[in-house]
Amino acid sequence: MNIFIVGPMGSGKTTVGKIVANELFLEFFDTDATIESKTGVTIDWIFDIEGEEGFRKRETLVLKELVSSNSIVLATGGGIVIEAENRELLASRGTVFYLHTPLETQISRTAKDKDRPLLKDQDPAKVLADLQESRQVFYQEVSDHIINTENKSGSDVANEIVKLVKNYGPVFASQVNYLITISGIMWGYIILSEVHSMRFWVSLLLIIGGLFLVRPIKIK
Repeated sequence: MNIFIVGPMGSGKTTVGKIVANELFLEFFDTDATIESKTGVTIDWIFDIEGEEGFRKRETLVLKELVSSNSIVLATGGGIVIEAENRELLASRGTVFYLHTPLETQISRTAKDKDRPLLKDQDPAKVLADLQESRQVFYQEVSDHIINTENKSGSDVANEIVKLVKNYGPVFASQVNYLITISGIMWGYIILSEVHSMRFWVSLLLIIGGLFLVRPIKIK
């Protein structure tokens, strides 16, 4: 299982991700930290030299590499959801948690942070408000679970995620068992020409529909 954490600047993605990884004995990665490690320079420097467009290209390349791993927790950059390709990569390779964070909290947490290229030489409150307005629909689109972080510590948020992940396993297992049973019935019909009533087939369709209404199985 891969766990991907998305959200705006100041939502606590890295802090929460590290706690979740520790609790679930998974390896932790951060897209921004990985980019800096690979290039040997800071995100701020990349923005200055290559602009946001150059940074986004590097971000997608790193994301492709990281999502190919298994059993990881990945904290992403706030703008990773902008690109449709990134959203597809996240949605198709793991369970995505969106840390929904009030604007006031974002402003407070980023106030003294000088390593935020998009906030340099601008009104942070206005920039953060604009980013929230433009990106929120993408966060919601890609996420499997929305976690409200208001008035919660990093540990509180991480514990919510851990509980959801631990509940995910049994549900997924039961879905797989149902699908195995259904596939057996279908093969019996195709190969052995087994005959069933119309009521049986209607019931089977209802069961299949119910399986895909339960969140763990994702069809993209």
